[in-house]
Amino acid sequence: MAIDTGSEPSDSSPTNPAFEYLFGSHLSVAGGPVNAVLAAKRLALKSLSIFLASPRVWHRTLPDADLAVLFRRQAQSAGLVSVIMHALYLANPASPRQDLLAQTIDAVTTELTACHILGIPWLVLHPGACRGSGIASGIRRVAQTLDACFESVGSCSAGIALETTAGTGTTLGGRFDHLRDIIGTSRYSDRLSICLDTCHIFVAGYDLRTSEAWAITREQIERTVGLHRIRVIHLNDTPEQLGSQRDRHTHIGQGHIGREGFRHILLDPICRTVPMILETPKDNTGSLDRMNIAELKAITLL
Repeated sequence: MAIDTGSEPSDSSPTNPAFEYLFGSHLSVAGGPVNAVLAAKRLALKSLSIFLASPRVWHRTLPDADLAVLFRRQAQSAGLVSVIMHALYLANPASPRQDLLAQTIDAVTTELTACHILGIPWLVLHPGACRGSGIASGIRRVAQTLDACFESVGSCSAGIALETTAGTGTTLGGRFDHLRDIIGTSRYSDRLSICLDTCHIFVAGYDLRTSEAWAITREQIERTVGLHRIRVIHLNDTPEQLGSQRDRHTHIGQGHIGREGFRHILLDPICRTVPMILETPKDNTGSLDRMNIAELKAITLL
């Protein structure tokens, strides 16, 4: 999904009545990925994020052809403009342990293949933790691990969106330059993008709360990875303070980023065509997602 960072076209302006943000949510695939699509349809979402399977187990199974056809058909029927897959939490492409790297390559390769089968363009992946082996070594390992994954899947159409992180401990991705260096080191930089998580970058130390703060953070993104690399945005507020490195999400406007912080982000041209996924607290009825989507829409009208 291309990102236009130039002048604002008339057909994609937030002030145009026909314009719709690609607001979405990460939804459960319990009972199969089609169930997540049906839930997205009930919520009238424009984008959707899913796991292939539980993010806390290594085993991954590829969807069969019939499921893929049904998934694509239902996603189209639901009016979804974009579907994203999130990689398993266990993956650690920065690990100094060879056994863990091998497991990561196997699982991520399977997920990339699943994305290709289901017609999903991006797999969101955490860069991982270097576990005391040093940032430079960790960055090099991430690039090598991603290269191995891409080599395993060949001409598979899916790419990887590296997610910004809270920067806790030895975790990579808490600084934009980490992602820049991973992409720059990879032999497959054209298949790499970034997923910008608002909670993560805020607690990592990038301020979002005022127009001036967002302008500075935006410039840092452009100077390092480039705004054109943003292909997914996770919209999450946080109860944690700026720079705390504590990854805790809360509802939009109810944390320290606040309504004003989200307003500056949402009115930025980079948000015109990018799927924006809620990872805020959820309930079984979808009412909390509805509440957060309504809040985001209200913020765009401020």
